[in-house]
Amino acid sequence: MGVRVGVSTLVPKPHTPFQWAPLADDATIREQIGLLERQLRGPGIEFSWNNPRETLLEAALSRGDRRLADVIERAWRLGAGFDGWGDQFNDAAWTQALESAPSDRLRRTSGRGLVRAARAPGG
Repeated sequence: MGVRVGVSTLVPKPHTPFQWAPLADDATIREQIGLLERQLRGPGIEFSWNNPRETLLEAALSRGDRRLADVIERAWRLGAGFDGWGDQFNDAAWTQALESAPSDRLRRTSGRGLVRAARAPGG
């Protein structure tokens, strides 16, 4: 018998009690996953986690509004498709689409309100 441990990164969503919670950056998420991976070792322990890049994209999309439509279409034209499936995630397409977006297309919620977001999901 074994234990399976699955970890997902908190993505604070609008209109929830966590909407003002800050989102961890890529390096922090990877550091936390590494710590858990090192600590959760042993016979019968299986550890899995979400891809931090997918998490950061989820955050950008969930905190955006209709102005992100152009970004989503551009990512699709660049080859993004079934990106909800980890093996189909096209990080390069999303990064390029986000980097080419006007700055007003990307916003994230922080503890201080709306601020300009990083131009790439992991940036």
